[in-house]
Amino acid sequence: MHKTTVAACGAMAMALLNGVASAASNGTVSFTGEVVANTCTIANGGAVTVALPKVSTDVFSGDGSKAGQTRFNIDLTACTPASGQVGVRFTGIGSQVDMTRGLFVNTGTATNVAVGVFDDTALQLKPAADSGGFVNVDTSSGAASIPLDAYYVATNATVGAGTVAATGNFELVYK
Repeated sequence: MHKTTVAACGAMAMALLNGVASAASNGTVSFTGEVVANTCTIANGGAVTVALPKVSTDVFSGDGSKAGQTRFNIDLTACTPASGQVGVRFTGIGSQVDMTRGLFVNTGTATNVAVGVFDDTALQLKPAADSGGFVNVDTSSGAASIPLDAYYVATNATVGAGTVAATGNFELVYK
């Protein structure tokens, strides 16, 4: 009887494992992409600091409202080849970004506010999402400047006063 119980348990375990294995392969995902030899050098060693202006909590009209538009550029030199297009894609780890809203999380003392980045067509460049801000590389100098706008973005109906600090990473993408 002991052998029968062990054999039955073994058979049940195999049946369960087969069910798990088949459940784990219900679909297929394929990845495609391209790695190119294009390169650009980012000015200031790749460090970009954007100083947003002081704004009153009263300028926010509710959740999602923006204030403090600040133009900044990501300046590039030594682009090779010296033609084509280059853009930017923002990245960040979970504590740096609000993936639902596509905003950089405020780690300062102000409450219910984050930082959003937009290209010169007003398209929001959400971290870990599609890239944007594409510009043509100057064929005579191999230089480019990607114009962007940063805003404070309310994440609730009421924004509380305090400091704002947010950090994220970016990478250059080429067309």
